[in-house]
Amino acid sequence: MHALTLLNDTTMLEASRVLADQALEDDDPIDHLARRLLFRSLDESERDAVETAWNINLQQFREAPDDATTFATVGQQFPPKEKDAAETAALMTIASLLLNLDETLTHE
Repeated sequence: MHALTLLNDTTMLEASRVLADQALEDDDPIDHLARRLLFRSLDESERDAVETAWNINLQQFREAPDDATTFATVGQQFPPKEKDAAETAALMTIASLLLNLDETLTHE
């Protein structure tokens, strides 16, 4: 139940947006998110799975830039720059994915 709640919670989506904005400034945004949330880099199989999710979301948001802007404009966040909307929204999905991992929630 906690995953469904957290996936749709405005605060968690806002946190995902802030993390995505910060990750966009890094040369390796996926590793940036992993290090920030998991305190480690992803192993090869994890990296492959996350990159697949990233690429699928990025393609979908590039095909629907208005959806990307709407998704990334959550809570009190301002809309992303038009040129960054798809990347921001796709990274938000990755940040949300990582935020909802048991490893992130429990830090065991």
